[in-house]
Amino acid sequence: MTRRVWLGAAASMALPVYPGRASQDTESVPHIEHNLYSSAATREALRRGQLPASFLWENKALRLGVNELGRTHGIDVWLDRRLDPQQEISLRFPAESAPPTLYRALMSIAKLAGAAVGMIENIAYIGPVESVARVQCAAVVLYDRMHRFSGDRSPMAPPLEWADISSYNDILAQIAQGSGWSIAGRLPHDLLHAGRWNSPATLATQLTLLLAGFDMTAEPAGPRALRLVPLGKNTEWQTIYQPSELVGTRLSPTAIQQLQRRFPSARAVQQPSGWHVSGPTDFHLALMTPPPPQLNANASRWQRMRWTFQVKNKPAKVVLDSLSTSIGFDTHWSSTALEKGNQTISFEVANADLDTLLQAFARASGLQVIRQGSVVQIDHRQSQ
Repeated sequence: MTRRVWLGAAASMALPVYPGRASQDTESVPHIEHNLYSSAATREALRRGQLPASFLWENKALRLGVNELGRTHGIDVWLDRRLDPQQEISLRFPAESAPPTLYRALMSIAKLAGAAVGMIENIAYIGPVESVARVQCAAVVLYDRMHRFSGDRSPMAPPLEWADISSYNDILAQIAQGSGWSIAGRLPHDLLHAGRWNSPATLATQLTLLLAGFDMTAEPAGPRALRLVPLGKNTEWQTIYQPSELVGTRLSPTAIQQLQRRFPSARAVQQPSGWHVSGPTDFHLALMTPPPPQLNANASRWQRMRWTFQVKNKPAKVVLDSLSTSIGFDTHWSSTALEKGNQTISFEVANADLDTLLQAFARASGLQVIRQGSVVQIDHRQSQ
């Protein structure tokens, strides 16, 4: 991680300044020297969040749905304990006007659940609307403080997996034992379903997510020692970025002004040492997030093309993989759909467009198939 060097205001007077309207006193906004979001893991998660996603949920349990979506797209999702994991969500994504990205899909799901979503390092956190920005800020502050106490080493956590009906205190003890940091304090008793985080994450991220549902966080109490404390009210933080850490197209005056319509208190100041950015975490991430990839140029041609196709007694996944290779689209299989990938199917079409061909496959396989541009999402079809 890069150590941040702070310059006085006079050093930046001759360079572009894009101020917002301050909602938190500048002195109360934490200065971050060691930025949790500067990691390669965060950049990979931001890239994945911009990839296309498509699905159709009909009365799907929230926990089941987000877990499947996360596994399909290679990103971990954490549900706050205050949300009902069994609440049923019905959603066809994308809607006509929505950019078909994974992160936009998570935003739509969270909204239907009466919640919000925010990235914490490389994990998508879905929690109460009033909590997400505070939890994101708490993670940044905790990482920065732990980094200072542990010298130049980044406090990384080992892979985390827990059994069914584990308590939050069980996981807290597991984190403490695996990391070598002592943690003073206990949480109210509550149980979790079995789960795991597949992506490596920092100790600060794991602790922040675990504690968020209790409106708590942690702070250093000494070398390799932490204590539980109430979650703070701060939602904003500030740091210095090198230009290479940000996306160039996000740094024009017009682009920043557009962002400030969403984040009125945020600001970005170009200094000799880099870009001084202050605001909520989502403002920082907006400056770091690459634009969605362009859809495959084949997608527009497919509207004019027609196919004649016949298959008899072939495994469903083999059939779709063959079509994917010959036509040129990408496939995303959910874990539950893959379980039916070996079943044999038979169907035929004549002079059919791509969507008609895919729906013939869907009927023969009993799977749910949704195409968005050059990406075809395959999921288990829920019984009516």
